[in-house]
Formats: sequence, structure tokens, C-alpha cells
Amino acid sequence: MIAARVLRWLAVAIAALAVIDPAATTARRSDAIVAVVADDGAGNEALIERVADELESTFTVVRGPLVSASATVLVGSTLPRHAHALASPVFAVLPDSPVQSVALDTDALPVQAPLNARVLIEFGVDVSGGAGRALEATLSAGDLVLDRATVQVGSASERLDVALTFVPSRVGPAALRVRAALSGSAASEAHDFAVDVRDRRWAVLFFEGRPAWLSTFVRRTIEQDPRFVVTSRTITSRGVSAESGLPPERLADAGSLAEFDAVIVGAPEALTRTDVDGLERYMRARGGSVLLLPDQRTEGSWQRLAGVSTWASAEHDAPVRVASSDSTTLHASRLMWPARLPDGAEQLAWLPGARGSPVIWSTPVGGGRLIVSGALDAWRFRQEERSAFERFWPGLIARAAAHAPAPLSIDFATPGRGGSVVARGAWVDIALTHRAALLADFGSGDSVRVAITATAAGTPLRVWPGSAPGRFHASFRAPTQPGTYFIDVATDGGTNGARARTPFTVLAAPLTAPPAERALVEAWSGSNGGATLTASQLHELPDALLRTLDDERRRVRWHPMRSPWWILPFAAALGGEWWLRRRRGLP
Repeated sequence: MIAARVLRWLAVAIAALAVIDPAATTARRSDAIVAVVADDGAGNEALIERVADELESTFTVVRGPLVSASATVLVGSTLPRHAHALASPVFAVLPDSPVQSVALDTDALPVQAPLNARVLIEFGVDVSGGAGRALEATLSAGDLVLDRATVQVGSASERLDVALTFVPSRVGPAALRVRAALSGSAASEAHDFAVDVRDRRWAVLFFEGRPAWLSTFVRRTIEQDPRFVVTSRTITSRGVSAESGLPPERLADAGSLAEFDAVIVGAPEALTRTDVDGLERYMRARGGSVLLLPDQRTEGSWQRLAGVSTWASAEHDAPVRVASSDSTTLHASRLMWPARLPDGAEQLAWLPGARGSPVIWSTPVGGGRLIVSGALDAWRFRQEERSAFERFWPGLIARAAAHAPAPLSIDFATPGRGGSVVARGAWVDIALTHRAALLADFGSGDSVRVAITATAAGTPLRVWPGSAPGRFHASFRAPTQPGTYFIDVATDGGTNGARARTPFTVLAAPLTAPPAERALVEAWSGSNGGATLTASQLHELPDALLRTLDDERRRVRWHPMRSPWWILPFAAALGGEWWLRRRRGLP
């Protein structure tokens, strides 16, 4: 009977405690909530499922960002737009990198191009595990391959520069794709982008204070290039000049130069002080580019414009190495270069093996640029195969003219994510620049007030002021239907009013994330108290989270009798007491 009494009182005690429902306060770790967040890329769905399955046995898993979560696990190789709002600590799970990989650096791809002109498509390729293999790069429009190049990979990890060409034949957005693939391997990557082809040519002015051989032959080369509209004036004697188009009488009036994207000056020693002042105002207030092409070593007011007083020189037939990806060289027998480059200057061409001899160089002047050539007699070697005279100068002047800002420009402010090509429903950030307002401080110093409006695919945008006068930014969500759409911007600034339009393309398939952002994800998770793992290390994620959350202990009030498991000892006690009583024949 003792056993029956014990079982009876045990059942009574359990029932009594359940009625009383006592509470206990202990130091314990509360249930940890882990938010599993996908990045802005695509193709990670299977990895997201693996992460959630791995964590569900240890944590409460919430799919999507949650501010009150104990931790966040970011799945993918790019940071989402809302990364700043993720709950810390932030762990990252990256897809496994292949042993052999190809990654494209496409930040320098052109956004605009002139009609019927040879456009250089330059991009970088980071190759891993490809020593001894060939890298094949292609440029295509749909199923049509426009250009291709094959480059040998010399080391296990190497950065290669690739240059392909594209000649647009019609106005409008041209959807293009660059692709790089490693021979004998599955490693490849493609990048889609759009080029806005416009029937607009750069306006350039050639001005010679006297007839000069170098500028004459450079001008003849440029006149054959359909990308340019050439205006020229050559002063042959006092009061007599040879003209093409409607050139200004002198260079002193910066306003008369405003219509030109670049000004090329031959025989710069003939410039007067007022000419130099006008060119400087043109660069500062217009943001234009000036090229000085001396053909002899002489002094003059132009040296103040260059900011150089001491020059070095050489007289021998020497190749001049050009800073380009195709090993271009010029030849000249008479060379000169500054003994010391001005601060902020950039070398564009130099003697091989002597990077400290900048034969051709450029330097910023206000919002514009000044380019000076010290290849004094390069024109003498223009017909030789070893000299790229007819390729170098059009390319240099095209880049100089393209540097001159338009009255109103639109730029895509998301480098590396497709630029003007976006995924359906993705966020697009754009930067707007009003030239007159931006360069006002370099010109008259008077501020320019503008009212700016913008639409994307016909939807009005909220435009916000940027970090400097004349700079603005806006964001919008791309349409969900694939196709080509336009961004239209207009300003109401009186005489400074302007309009601009640029296309963007919405792809049917989502964009893939560039591998270059993996380092950014790693840095972000590390700075937010977490760590970065790859898909093959996924089994380590629960322990890593537990170690990080181990200190999250607090005093928690809990009710032990509310556990449904108490029904088992309660039923066992009642059933055992009843069985013992029946066995003894008691009611």
C-alpha cells in the first residue's frame, strides 16, 4: 500500500502544482531568432534552403530581414540594398568558388557612342587557375559575334586587359554582351550592357598661331574620322588666315569656345597672354579639354598654362610607349618632357624603361583637362608601320572630347551591377550633373540655381541634392516587364536650362552578381561581428552562431508546470495507483 500512496500523492502534487502554476527565474539563453536573408543576386535559392535546413534544429529561423533577430545570415555574394538595417551579428554564406574562375571588371565599359564610329570596348578579366590556357573574349549582339580576342594566360592568378571593337550602325540603345571563357574549362563569365548610340559628333577646334607640321597632320587625321566635326584656323601671316568652318578670331574669348568639346593648339608659343587666359577660363568654366602640340622647344606664355618651367629633352629616334592595352607606340626623333610633372598630372606616353619621362601627359585644370605632347616631330614617322600615328591621335582626342561634360548628364551610380542594364524590379540609382552649376566656382564664382525634374519609364522621380552644387541623385525600381526604357531629365535654369535622355534595359533573366563583391561581403560581415563561410563550410555555421550568441544570457521568468510533458508522469502515477488497488481487490 505504500507504493500506491506514493503514486497517489505524486499525482496530487502534480495536479496541485499545475493549478498553482509556479514561476521560476533563472539565468538562461532565450530562444535565438536567426534571420536568413538573400542578397540582390540570383541563383542562390538552393543554398538558401540548405542554410535554413542547417539552422532550424538549433534556432528559430525567419526568412527575411528582422530587426529584432539575434543574428542575421546573409546568403550570396553581394550586399543587399538594406544591408545597413540587418540585425547584428551578420554572418555570410558564399557560394563555393571554382578552382578555375574568370571574373570580369566592367566598370570602364562605355555608356554612349557616336554613330558609325569605331568604339573601343575595354574591360579587365581576373583569371584564377588558368596558367598555360587561353582566354577567349567575345563581344556579341544577340546571336551575332561582333569581335573576339584570344589572350594567353601566363600565371595561376593574373589580371588581363582586353580591348574589343564595336561599330554602331543605327541610332538608339544597343544591347551588347561581353564574355570571357577559359579554354579547356567550364570557367566563364558574361556581362550584359547597353550603349546609347547617338548621331552626335564631337566638335573640336584646331587653332594654329602659325603653320605647324604636327598639328596639321593630326588635323588631317581627325578630319577623316566620322566621330568629329572639325573647325580650324591657321594664321599664315599678319591679318591672313586659312579657315575651315566658323572658327573664333582669337582664343581670348572663352564664350566663343564653349561650343567646342576640345581645342587643339598648334605652335603654342604663338599664344598671347589673353589667349592663355581664355583657354584657362574655357577649361575651368566649360570643363573642356585643351591639347597643346608644340613642334619645337620654345618658351612663351603657354608654359604658364602647362605649369612647367624646366624641361628635359632627347634627340634620337625613339619609340614612345603609350598607356593603352594594345602596346601602341609612337616614334619621334625630337622629344621633350617636364623635369617635374605638376601635381595631379598623369602620364599618357613615355620612353620605354623610363616611366619618369612623360613625353605626353595631362593635368586637370578646374573642371577640364590640359594635355601636352612632347613628341615634337612625330608627324615625320606617321607612315611607318611601327608608329601608330593615325590610331593614337584620334583615340586621344576622342577621350579628351568625351571628358568634356554635357550641359546635363545622367550616370548610373551602381558600378559593377550592370550599369544601364538592370534586372526586373531591381533598384536603380542614378546621378545627375548640371554642368553650369557644378563648374560655377571655377568660372565666375556666381552660384547657379536650377530646378530639376526627372522621370524613369514615364514615372516621376524624387530628385535629391547631392554632395556638391550641380550634383543630384535619384532612385527608382525598374519595371517588371523586360524591354528598353528611358530616363528623361530637364532643368529650368534660365539660360542654363538643359535636357537629357538616356536608355536603360530591363533583362528577362536576372543579373548575376560580380565575384568582385565577395570581398565586400566578407568585410561587411567581419565589421558587424560575424564571419564568412562558404557553402562547403555550412556545417560549421550553427556552432559559429552559438559561440557568438553564448554571451546572450539573461534572467528569464518561466513556468515549468506549463510543459505538456507533465501529462506523462501524471498519467503514469494515476494509472499505477489504480492498478495496485485493483490487484489487491480494493475498489
